[in-house]
Amino acid sequence: MKKQKIVLLTLLPLLLLGCRNSEKGNLVHLQIVDRNGYTKTINDREKMQTYEVADLKASSSHEKIVRVFDKNKQGIITAYHDNGLLWQYLETKANRACGVYEEYHSNGKISLQGQVIEGIADLTDEAKTSWIFEGECLVFDINGKLEAKIPYVSGLQQGIAQYFYSDGSLKKKVPFTNNKIHGQVRGYDKKGNLVLMSNYLEGQKEGEAFFNGSSEEGAYEEVYRNGRLVHGKYFDLDGKLFSEIENSSGIKPIFAKGLLIQTEEYKSGVKEGMITKFRKDRTVESKYSIKDNRKDGEEIIYYPANLGVEPIKKLMVTWREGLIHGKVNTWYANGVLESEKEMCDHKKEGTLISWYMDSSLMLVEEYRNDKLVNGKYLRKGDNVPISRVIDGIGDAHIYDKDGILLRKVAYYNGNPVE
Repeated sequence: MKKQKIVLLTLLPLLLLGCRNSEKGNLVHLQIVDRNGYTKTINDREKMQTYEVADLKASSSHEKIVRVFDKNKQGIITAYHDNGLLWQYLETKANRACGVYEEYHSNGKISLQGQVIEGIADLTDEAKTSWIFEGECLVFDINGKLEAKIPYVSGLQQGIAQYFYSDGSLKKKVPFTNNKIHGQVRGYDKKGNLVLMSNYLEGQKEGEAFFNGSSEEGAYEEVYRNGRLVHGKYFDLDGKLFSEIENSSGIKPIFAKGLLIQTEEYKSGVKEGMITKFRKDRTVESKYSIKDNRKDGEEIIYYPANLGVEPIKKLMVTWREGLIHGKVNTWYANGVLESEKEMCDHKKEGTLISWYMDSSLMLVEEYRNDKLVNGKYLRKGDNVPISRVIDGIGDAHIYDKDGILLRKVAYYNGNPVE
């Protein structure tokens, strides 16, 4: 289950009401799901009474418990962390999600609070997509301190969302209209000073934006038009100009936790071109290009290297419209080519060749539509294959870089056989 951070707060009396079993009447349906996924329905009145009087938010050895009471067909669905503590709590009515919803961290602290007014009465990810929230969402950190208040109206984010520092001071205000950011976003430091501002028009940035920077993030000044970045100035952690975007083109840096983690190329006001990622020591970790928000072209991942030293390639992947398409190469840490293969839309297609670290041939394979058609496998230093796959049938001997046998794989109809 995905632990979503979406939740709404109702009046405190309603929250308390959810814990008072007596006001819901007698149990008429009880379903238990154990840790192995086995579901058991209990109809015996005597056994149900044990769960009827129990604290609904107490720990449990089960994975999920579904309770339905006779008063107004009210119900409670609870799910639990692996340590037995309560994870999720949902009130239902007439077999629909309706009432308080809560989530808890694995340490027992509240994580989410709110109210659902309509939706599928279950705790699966699919069910959650059907829920309609109403009121103010509250989100808490692992220590139970308030992180955010997010207003909802009929399931849509509507109004001013507020985000907070751990000491309770206001961090950011974000205006929403019909689920889209609309208006002026404002961010503050812990002293209440305005340090961030950006304008939005129906979910897109429009006009001026700025961030004064902090000890961990660089400052910037930007101008947007129709959601596209037109001008930008970016400063490093020392306040020095790092890069600029002029006439909708240039390089934008991303700083986090006191480090430069990425640079992004912009063309025509959108992120397009080379993306470079950096390690903590400021050396290049990888480079790839994007187009239409998808990887397109070569992506190269490098071995760690000293600053100022040309890094050695570890992996090269060719992308086309977000799918691996073309050559994929790997290298050993000493720069020797390790393998080369052809891919077609995420599937192996064509020849795959691997070499030992001394550059002697390890294997040659031929694939068609991701299935192995033919292959030959050689011991280190040998010229005669030790095994073959012919027309999708045979054995493959797989060795490591030094010639040590790792495993033997049997193939039938182009697929490995258990």
